[in-house]
Amino acid sequence: MMTETIHESFIISRTGKVRREVRVGTDRRDDFNDPANVTIQQLVLNDDGVSELSLTPARLSNLSAKGIVGVPVRISPNAAQAAWLKFDDGLKSSSCDVTTEQVRLTNCAVTGNKALWKKGVSGTSLAFDGYFSKVTLPRELAPSITDKLTFEAWVALGAYPWNDVGIVHCSVGKPIDPEDYKHGYRAPYTYRPWKMKGYMLGVDPYGRAIFKINGEQIGGSEITVDQKVKKSDVLPTYRWTHLSVTYGRQNVPLRRW
Repeated sequence: MMTETIHESFIISRTGKVRREVRVGTDRRDDFNDPANVTIQQLVLNDDGVSELSLTPARLSNLSAKGIVGVPVRISPNAAQAAWLKFDDGLKSSSCDVTTEQVRLTNCAVTGNKALWKKGVSGTSLAFDGYFSKVTLPRELAPSITDKLTFEAWVALGAYPWNDVGIVHCSVGKPIDPEDYKHGYRAPYTYRPWKMKGYMLGVDPYGRAIFKINGEQIGGSEITVDQKVKKSDVLPTYRWTHLSVTYGRQNVPLRRW
């Protein structure tokens, strides 16, 4: 964890003067690397021991970074939409740690060590590290499960996950046994019923799009030792793919193009 990292250095001169620099860990990587995030202590060694000459505490510069060059999404949010994250905030500043949900104009924090903005299909996109980074929408603003529900997302995978991972995820409960979760999914892929209430549009360890809702799953399946995953079922890496799923009284399978 970056918050547990401390860099400390001493520069001792022949005259007995000492410059001590301390850089304490922060939640954000950019804050840690900020040149002003250093406590500087000036000391002097004498016959009586060590005396402090000055102490300058660390501070954050809040340096702004130039945004990514691109054209913002021009489609206005539909009145029927429950939520829409278009991730165009990187056009303003590549150091932006907040993204705006477009329907209710709610600011959502980009958590993790760093918000990494890149060019998207249109405008900018947000890259996730697969461990800590995420965007959280307040639960009361998240789409609720009614008789009909549709999700869609543009994704470009850098790698396939080691277990089922969500792209859009809102649920409560225990997905699998703690011991199985600790060690991850083993090859071949073993389907485990989703015991949680809620929904998740995501990807399984083989790179297949999946949708889970209230204990049921669409997409993916159990793979035995003598089976192979169909290439047509696997999402490509390093290429934009559009995912769409509709849930209702007549379930529509996952689509991608």
